Amino acid sequence: MSTAIEPSDEYVHESGPDPRWQESWYFSWFDTASSAAGLARIGYLPGSHEWNAGALIVGSSGVRRLLVRSKQRGGPQDPRALTVGRLSFRMVEPLSSWRLVIDGRDGLDLTFTALNGAFDFADGPAGSALLTGTADRHFEQSGRVEGTVRVGGTTTLIRGYGQRDKSWGLRDWAGLQRWNWIPVLFDDDLALCATRVTMDGITNVGGYIWRDGANHPIRDLRVEPVWANRRVASAVRVTATDMSGFTIETFGTAHAQAPLLVKGAMLQQSPSTWVATIGDRDYTGVGISDYLYHPGFCDRCAHIPRHLKLLTSLRRL
Repeated sequence: MSTAIEPSDEYVHESGPDPRWQESWYFSWFDTASSAAGLARIGYLPGSHEWNAGALIVGSSGVRRLLVRSKQRGGPQDPRALTVGRLSFRMVEPLSSWRLVIDGRDGLDLTFTALNGAFDFADGPAGSALLTGTADRHFEQSGRVEGTVRVGGTTTLIRGYGQRDKSWGLRDWAGLQRWNWIPVLFDDDLALCATRVTMDGITNVGGYIWRDGANHPIRDLRVEPVWANRRVASAVRVTATDMSGFTIETFGTAHAQAPLLVKGAMLQQSPSTWVATIGDRDYTGVGISDYLYHPGFCDRCAHIPRHLKLLTSLRRL
């Protein structure tokens, strides 16, 4: 199935009848001169007229801090000024440029500028489209990110890369069995965004390799984690092959861990430094490895101290 993403897709879509239907705007960023990273998301559930927002940063030392966790009620907002609590996403140019702002003493001011055109996950080979229940209308872009992050009276300059996605549709976290999402950004001309989703016993892989000025859909994907302990990977090897047969094998080493509990599922997020060799050239990149699973009792207990630290950092803001 081939579809075209339009500037109008940056806006709120007509919703379906299921109360779990939602619209989502998401950005992540990675400084290339340090290990500083972060992510921010605004979501909208039209069935309950609820907006929610979250923003998490990781310092160069690997310390995590939750900057925003907010909810509010209201109708559709204009993406030129999406605001939930202290977090604002401001569309400067559709499918091209956005500004991310968190007001206050501890906050940020970042600009995302897309490198590639929007990649629609319905635009890949058979078996690559996202499954129903995963907000299956979904596009992504790789880009440059520049700006500042302010925490505790210290301002950190961010100059690097980031990944954005926009999705809409039924989002059933409880129905997901496994989820890997891995964006890797090497330079302006080379990036990778790979997904592997398992739901109802069906696994789909998808995403793209950005090279030679075009998005090339992924047809084959291997994700091989190196486990540090229960459910936490210290590193991961990713091998992705696009429709033309071009292959990237890259190895990512995590420099921080950010577990988040989402509707009963655990989302383990690992900002990482990546290396790859293509032909006679060595590449170093930035990015993240996301792994979603359903934790048992022991998993939940193991993550309690980490969640308490994040909540404590939020209360100090």
